[in-house]
Amino acid sequence: MYKRQIPITFADFGVEAPSLGFVKVEPQGFVEFELNLTKQ
Repeated sequence: MYKRQIPITFADFGVEAPSLGFVKVEPQGFVEFELNLTKQ
């Protein structure tokens, strides 16, 4: 299993952080993915 996090700035991809009043969303975050390989 291979797990990885890639840091991103959401605005670079046209994603706006939601403003809900009771929660704060940072302009930066992580994209996480997991890769599972099996031999056949």
